[in-house]
Amino acid sequence: MITTTTLVLGCSPLSFGRYDNVRYFAFALAAPPSPNALVMTAFRAGPGQSGVHPRLAFGPVTVRHSLDAVYSTADGAEAYGHSMAGLWAGADWRVGAEKLETPLRSLESARFDLVIVP
Repeated sequence: MITTTTLVLGCSPLSFGRYDNVRYFAFALAAPPSPNALVMTAFRAGPGQSGVHPRLAFGPVTVRHSLDAVYSTADGAEAYGHSMAGLWAGADWRVGAEKLETPLRSLESARFDLVIVP
C-alpha cells in the first residue's frame, strides 16, 4: 500500500531480446491519487545504453502507454513519467518499466530508479 512517495533505487538494466526487457512493479493505492501524483522512471544512459519508459496499468488494462510518457532532463539525468491525477484507488496497479529501442540495437538499458508519488 503506497501512502507516501516511494523510491525503488538502482534497478538492474533491462536487456534487449531477452525475457527481462520489461520489469513489473505492483502496488496499491489506499486513496485516489492527489493532483500531483505521478509515476516516473529516472536514469543516466551511458554510451550505447537506452532509457526506460514506464507503462501504467490497472489489472489487465493499460491506463497510460509507455510511449505517451512525458520526458524531462536535468543535470545529465533523464526521466519519463505519467501523471496519475484523476485516476482511482485500488490494489491492482502495475508499473511496467520497458527498455527503449534507441539507441538502435542497444543491448541494455541504463540502471534506473522508479518513483511513485501517490
